[in-house]
Formats: sequence, structure tokens, C-alpha cells
Amino acid sequence: HECESAVTVGRTSAPSLLCSSMTPSTARLGPLEAGLCIAAACVAPTLVVFAIIWVPGGAASGLCLAATQSLLERGAAPEYQGRVMALFSIAWIGTTPVGAPIMGWVIDDWSARVGMEVGAASALIAGAYLILAACRAPTENGLFTAFRDVTRWGHAHDR
Repeated sequence: HECESAVTVGRTSAPSLLCSSMTPSTARLGPLEAGLCIAAACVAPTLVVFAIIWVPGGAASGLCLAATQSLLERGAAPEYQGRVMALFSIAWIGTTPVGAPIMGWVIDDWSARVGMEVGAASALIAGAYLILAACRAPTENGLFTAFRDVTRWGHAHDR
């Protein structure tokens, strides 16, 4: 229960604090931050350390979800926003019937720590993919963005 409270503190605080500055850079960093927090929680020596790690872990998770939803809504034409968000909901919730049994099998056969490691690896791979995709996207003047957009927070001119 202590860990659930720690996740809740982080999950409710970060998106509300950063809601006005949701950018593609924020969305790209969310999975990396979540993956790093999950990976750190995997090696936590005590329950207290585990719970403390989950405050920023919950924040990263909430930030990732809020940034993704915000960017999808802002990027869709007004007449398609409902459809886009419906497809996002199907992708987000609809994968549970496939992913939950797989993770249950991993946790049953190995351990909860291994299940968390799988989650951390998934988040880190997704975050790395988003950053690499951003690095390869040319800017308006034809130059590559590298990590410029990824390392700036909350600027209105981020793409």
C-alpha cells in the first residue's frame, strides 16, 4: 500500500504541473524516465527505497500518458479528435488481454522483479526509439535535430 501511495503522489502531481508545457520533447522523454525509474526500483534494497523511487516513477508514467494524449488531441483535426482518441484508447486498453497473461506467466515462472525488468526494458526501448526517430527528423532548414529538441523543456516552438 505504501508503494501505491507513492505512485499516486507522483502520478497526480507531474501531469498537472506540466500540463501547460506538453511538447513532443516531453512525450519523448516520458518513456525513458519511466523506464529508468522502473529499472531503479528493480534493484531497490528495501521497501522504503522502493517506495521513494516510485514517486518520480509515477510522475514519469503520468507525464508520459498526459503528454501522449495532449499531443494526439492537438495534432488531430477537430473533426477527427474523437476518432483519434478512440483509437488511442483501444491501443492503450485493448492490449491488456494480450500483455497481462504474458506478464503473468513471466512473473509466475520467474519473479515479480523479472516482470518489472521486462517493463523497464520495454519503456527504455520505446523511449530510445522515440529519441532516435526525433534525431533523424530534419528541421525546417534541413539540419538534423539531434538531441536539441529532446533536451529542451516546455518551449512553445518545440515540434
